[in-house]
Amino acid sequence: LVLPGFGVSTKAAYAWYDEDASSGLSVRTRQTPGRVPGSWARPAADVVNDLEEPVARRHPEIAEAAGILRQAGSEVAAMSGSGSAVFGLFTSSGAAGAAVRASERRGWRAVRTRTLGHAEYKWLSRVRRQRPAPTGPR
Repeated sequence: LVLPGFGVSTKAAYAWYDEDASSGLSVRTRQTPGRVPGSWARPAADVVNDLEEPVARRHPEIAEAAGILRQAGSEVAAMSGSGSAVFGLFTSSGAAGAAVRASERRGWRAVRTRTLGHAEYKWLSRVRRQRPAPTGPR
């Protein structure tokens, strides 16, 4: 996950999308959609963010961050939501680490995360009993 150091308001991202579409500019990412590694079925495995192109026109760092992730070996790289975070999906921990280092050299914050399988997610998100808060003086 690459955080270029600036934010993009959702309102602005959608306004840029509308502005570009009404001006006849492409609002779809120019490159072929990425495919999530593994056994995901289409279209869930296709990764396309319609806001990425209009936002990247105003903030070229978005396209640069995605390019750094792809160059490091990402199977998929795209802007998250309305921006400015950019994520990459890697099948190799070493390649993910290289992407973090390359992004940090650019001066951006980068975080290597991992996906969770269903069982691990279920275990981590389970409801835990909380002890009642103590009452009275300590």
